[in-house]
Amino acid sequence: MKFKGVITNGAPSEIIDALRSEALARSILDEVMGKCLGAVNPTGRPGEYYVQMPDFTVNLGSIGVEVRLTGVSRGSRTPEQFERALTTMNTIVVDAVIAALREAVSKEKVQVFTCIMVDGDVPANEQYSSILELPAVWVSAEGIVPDDTQSE
Repeated sequence: MKFKGVITNGAPSEIIDALRSEALARSILDEVMGKCLGAVNPTGRPGEYYVQMPDFTVNLGSIGVEVRLTGVSRGSRTPEQFERALTTMNTIVVDAVIAALREAVSKEKVQVFTCIMVDGDVPANEQYSSILELPAVWVSAEGIVPDDTQSE
């Protein structure tokens, strides 16, 4: 399994540092891959389970962070395990971005989007899909903020 983040170029360096930190990597490996998805000793198997350095997107005027977990086998995992993994991963990343914005003393608003790509379909929202995702959220140093782009 691979966890990968993509950040808008020009984002505060604190966000970049947070997404490539050992603390975030350990949280994703232990909490998401280990506890939620049942991987045995994910921090000790670096060829199978890892957190990749983030890439960058073109900056069109606002900052975004997209994270995904790929290379995930459906196997005998339950829909509940995938749901828990998705929400846990989202919480870890949202909390890291909020903390980074606080550290940067930034007024930026950042959109965070989280997804898991599975090698087979999983029941999700009364249908089946191999791509599991949560609605994107906007965050600031104060926490989750309303999405005011819906009217654009």
